[in-house]
Amino acid sequence: MKPKLLFDISSQKTLFKRLLWVLLIYFFLRLLFLIFNFKDFSGHSFGNIASCFLEGIRFDLSGIFLSNILYILFSQIFQNVVIFQKILKYLYFISNSLFFLINIIDLDYYKFIGRRSTFQLIGIAGDIGDQAFSLLAGYMHLIVIWLIISLIFVRFAPKTQKEDLRKWNVISRVSYLLFVFLISILAYRGGWQTKLLRINQAFGLNDNALGNLTLNSTFSLLTTLGKKTLPSYDWFTDQELAGIIKTPVIRDTIFTEKPNVVLIILESFSREYMGYKNPYEGYTPFLDSLATNSVFIENFYANGRESIHALPAIFGGIPHLMEESFITSQYQQTDFEGIGTALTKCGYESAFFHAARNGSMGFQGFCEQAGIQKYYGLDEYPGGKSSVDFDGTWGIFDEPYLNYFAKKNSEFHEPFFSSVFTLSSHHPFKIPLSHKGEFKEGKSPIHKVIRYSDYALKQFFQVAKKESWFQNTVFLITADHTQFNTEESYSNEKGAYRIPLIIFSPDNVLMAKIRLHSDAKKVGQQVDILPTILELTSCGNTKIGKLGNSIFDKTKGEAIHFHQGKYTWYSDLEEIDYSAAQNWDKKDKEPSERRLHAIIQYFNQSLIANKFKENP
Repeated sequence: MKPKLLFDISSQKTLFKRLLWVLLIYFFLRLLFLIFNFKDFSGHSFGNIASCFLEGIRFDLSGIFLSNILYILFSQIFQNVVIFQKILKYLYFISNSLFFLINIIDLDYYKFIGRRSTFQLIGIAGDIGDQAFSLLAGYMHLIVIWLIISLIFVRFAPKTQKEDLRKWNVISRVSYLLFVFLISILAYRGGWQTKLLRINQAFGLNDNALGNLTLNSTFSLLTTLGKKTLPSYDWFTDQELAGIIKTPVIRDTIFTEKPNVVLIILESFSREYMGYKNPYEGYTPFLDSLATNSVFIENFYANGRESIHALPAIFGGIPHLMEESFITSQYQQTDFEGIGTALTKCGYESAFFHAARNGSMGFQGFCEQAGIQKYYGLDEYPGGKSSVDFDGTWGIFDEPYLNYFAKKNSEFHEPFFSSVFTLSSHHPFKIPLSHKGEFKEGKSPIHKVIRYSDYALKQFFQVAKKESWFQNTVFLITADHTQFNTEESYSNEKGAYRIPLIIFSPDNVLMAKIRLHSDAKKVGQQVDILPTILELTSCGNTKIGKLGNSIFDKTKGEAIHFHQGKYTWYSDLEEIDYSAAQNWDKKDKEPSERRLHAIIQYFNQSLIANKFKENP
């Protein structure tokens, strides 16, 4: 006689009802995502948006089964243990509520990074935790939404009814377990297709905003757990690759002055915010006036959408061409020759200033890798967090910090390279009380703070011009990435990456040389800054990466970026984009497409093989 097992039908019905209840919550979270970011979807048809909600069910089910795997597993193993059923209930409530929080955070965080959160969010958790109380104040509305949704979730979650015990034989019990297992696997995989459901499959409508509406943050986070491995491509032989990706030309015959170099990286300063060369007034009167007396690169682009993407590009010549930031990826220990290392060979002292807490965004460790000799963070600023200049959230306001930066430069031996990364134009967009009411509002909350940061820049130059090092200095002013777009001409993919690059020197002879060898209309990108500085300082004995070129070089300029599986490449008026595939065929392809694929192959191979300085 076959043995019989007691099986509680009621608890199993509750399991599936509870999972369906979570699915309903995810539908509501997607609706909130649409409402919070409606500007990005206002130009899309109802049909496309509806398709996102429908296609999103696959991603929701996958995320739900991934995040509830322990609950599903233990509900089968311990289904007849009453006390464990109570524990499972709390596991269900707590784990799902935490993942709801990730999705709710993305209601606003998406505005900053242009994508759903991935495992990289865990990598910067220390920064978020350090600012917890300040962030709570700035994002209290998200906390309230989370608490309301969590309370509704708990209050109306299906409850286990009275036990309905049935006697099942072993075969029936095993068959049911296999059924639950298969349903779970099917949901996790996103259907019957041969390949697992992946993030880039959400972008079937070929639009970044619609793709992110289709996704949910639980899926994005859990499917990027751990460190990604780059695919290795072999489209080109080493000889062919070397013929396409060439070592940047760093000439030592143009500039012989060995000037100091001061690089100012402005937080979230989109090219759009300037009035110079734009058909509207803008928010940067000082920067506009400086641009008229400088070389202003009109078509200059960021290589990424986040601050953590900017430093590898600017200081290491490493563009953001993979899912993770270089700083948090498994390739972060790649050997590369950074700006500090290269300039040290030429007798330069180097320093980096960041008004945020020491180590924020992994910048301190990366600067060490890049060979920058000195790092100045919040800890080094007089008074630190106790200073009256502390903004209460991230660090020191721009005006006092830039003035501090100007004074500290006087302590360095010339020639020196120093760089500062500002932060006031970061959310929550605070302005010192001493300037309350001085700066007009704009179309976006950031615009008022852009006016303040522009004013802070003006004060910096007023202080710097009194210092002995000022006259023999070249200033480069750029941004880490863009921020909110409000102008139609910038509300596109190019506009989402377009930033300023200004090169200025108070030395008239040196400035004349810079103008003579510059093409203001040449396309450029952040990875061009490193070879540009090396050419300005005549430091040609380097082994920097091969993906940037000095803006003084006469070859055609280019810009490349990577966003959610798609590579985009610009050169003058030419533009192509491509989602890399192993089976791409190089035969009979246009030079621009060959160039893009050569860059992809070189980048991946260089990081995989740890030969960024040597390959190809």
